[in-house]
Amino acid sequence: EIKALDMLAHLYRYGDDDGIEKDIKNAADYLLKISKVANEEKILEEFESDYYDQIFDLGKKFLYLKDTYIAVDLLKIVANVKDLSWKGLEEKRDEAQRLLQAQDLYEKGGEKFSLHIFSDNIFPSEKEKAEGVEIYKKAAELGNAKAQFELGEFYEDGECGLDENLETALSLYNKAADQEYLLAKNKLME
Repeated sequence: EIKALDMLAHLYRYGDDDGIEKDIKNAADYLLKISKVANEEKILEEFESDYYDQIFDLGKKFLYLKDTYIAVDLLKIVANVKDLSWKGLEEKRDEAQRLLQAQDLYEKGGEKFSLHIFSDNIFPSEKEKAEGVEIYKKAAELGNAKAQFELGEFYEDGECGLDENLETALSLYNKAADQEYLLAKNKLME
């Protein structure tokens, strides 16, 4: 069963000449199924590092798309690897843990700004904005491209208690764009 799932994951990740189009969401779904089966059979640690490389790469791609939950699920697999005997796996595990921590901070910071969205046009207090900005700064330092981009916007417009600073905004946009965050790339092209 695992070999069949792996073949399907590979086909969808890269596509083929027989009409199967590249579809990374389907590839990610099959990799998650492999992980589930392997966990049930207690053989996850027996997988080769290529499997973890695929999961890590797809997890990073999904992190800044709408399907953040898929990214988190994929990155958790790599973040929880115990057998680190393969070359480079420890670094990937550590980076997956860092990305998960940054995503968690980003979501907590976002809560500070979105608490009042549905409550009669009441906006976050200055204290909530300041708390959100501080959390976003931590997420940005850990490499969260969404936090980097949104902080860049705050600096560009002088919002949320931050002074207008175009140099800092540009730096943050570049960091987000370096991670292939499309909104940041578009912003830099303006």
